[in-house]
Amino acid sequence: MPTKNDEPEITQAGLLIEYFQNNPQKSISHPEVVDWSVAEYKKRTGKTFRDPDRGIRKLHQDGYLIKERQGVYRYEPSLAHKRDLEDFPAEMKKEILRRGNYKCAMCGKGSQMGGKRKLLRGHYNP
Repeated sequence: MPTKNDEPEITQAGLLIEYFQNNPQKSISHPEVVDWSVAEYKKRTGKTFRDPDRGIRKLHQDGYLIKERQGVYRYEPSLAHKRDLEDFPAEMKKEILRRGNYKCAMCGKGSQMGGKRKLLRGHYNP
């Protein structure tokens, strides 16, 4: 929705995307992008940016960002939005989980649930 000056509306998600696009192939920690986006949103709109962490996580979940480790993301222009490449057939998923001893590949944690470890996509379920 255009603003009074016929400029595009500034959205919180759009501001996060702008930051990552301006810093391609760079490992960026949460504090770096959060501090910039909160200040920039306030400067451009006069409003408070609510929950930028959630916006960053959503960009990752939507396939826009690569999560390198906890709190660190990277934007790779050639890989953005190619989530279909990350899906595996059910049998391959079982083998990957078995091979990893049903533990989170990022943090090494997993919880015993009926003799098996229960994991969520992308991280663990304690």
